[in-house]
Amino acid sequence: MTMKRNSHACKLTALALVCALTFSLGGCGSSPEEDYGKACTLYYDEGNYDAAYHLLKKYENSDNADILTLLGDCYRYGSGTEQDSARAVELYRKAADAGNMWAMLNLGWCTYDGDGTDSDPEAALSYFEQAQAMGCEDVYTGLAVCCEALGDYEKAVEYYNTGIEMDNDRTPDALCGLANLYDNGLGVEQDTAKAVSLYETAAEKGSAWGMVSLGWHYRILGGSDNLKKAAAWFKQAADIDNADGYYGYGLCSLDLKNYDAALEYLTLAVDAGVGDAVMDLASMYENGLGVER
Repeated sequence: MTMKRNSHACKLTALALVCALTFSLGGCGSSPEEDYGKACTLYYDEGNYDAAYHLLKKYENSDNADILTLLGDCYRYGSGTEQDSARAVELYRKAADAGNMWAMLNLGWCTYDGDGTDSDPEAALSYFEQAQAMGCEDVYTGLAVCCEALGDYEKAVEYYNTGIEMDNDRTPDALCGLANLYDNGLGVEQDTAKAVSLYETAAEKGSAWGMVSLGWHYRILGGSDNLKKAAAWFKQAADIDNADGYYGYGLCSLDLKNYDAALEYLTLAVDAGVGDAVMDLASMYENGLGVER
């Protein structure tokens, strides 16, 4: 005996399954706040950018500043969607206008870097100052680089020092920024030893900028011992996939006649877009250093 299918019941069952699946990703009655919480977990804790983006995409035309800020991050970094810095800036601006501190901070960096909008240190400084007024503790490096770009080095020194005191994720950048000012005598008396100390502190905190800066410092000093120190710092940066670390370690390896390592790391630097590495790699082939001419 063949049983007839209850098409209505089947449709309801299918709908229930779809709804259950959708709800697990943030749908079927979930609020924007609930979806935002889930998206944060997906984005920051799990690195599931596709799911985070698709969960929040439906709110792109909303006025929810938290959601707009996270969507801005998705577009800015190409996380879960095609990179679109201009769209990120639009979303950050809308969220910042609604009083979101992180959107204001991100808008400052985009405006300083010229990412999705024209580079304008003066306008960026205004955004950073507004983020500071909202209580943002990650803002001091941004304030400092804008002051530096505008030639107010003493104020930059002040902001970098405050950023160091904050002891947060931005502190390594503040250490390196201040080190650069000491290295060049801008806003402070020139002090190479102080600069090296600051770079070392930043490097110990995992800063590739600090590692690479130390690498160049020791390579410029010259001599076998300094060259080995330079290579060690560059290698640390290379180990965290820093393009300048690849290049510096490749050059030091070339200097130390470790041609296999030079070939490997100069190739990595070229692949990472370091233009200067092209000529050095070409020179190895031209002179048959570790490769056939």
